[in-house]
Amino acid sequence: MLFSQRKLIAAIQEELAVCRKNGRELSGSEGLEQKKLEVAALLRHLQMTEEVGYNQPELERVVKSLEANPLLKAYQHWRERATF
Repeated sequence: MLFSQRKLIAAIQEELAVCRKNGRELSGSEGLEQKKLEVAALLRHLQMTEEVGYNQPELERVVKSLEANPLLKAYQHWRERATF
């Protein structure tokens, strides 16, 4: 399975936009704090994806990290969204 850096970046950016939008609609501080943590995790993975370029083993590592991150359990299908 080959990963596309461009597709993975697009998927993360899409989820970031949704997360930020949902965060703006929250009124409770606990939910808002959760969204801040999710945004931070997504931003870190976006940075990692940009740094690794087209290196397939590294892109695989980023996808596995996204899939394993408990903060991002609501976000699904990273592998499918990042493949050619």
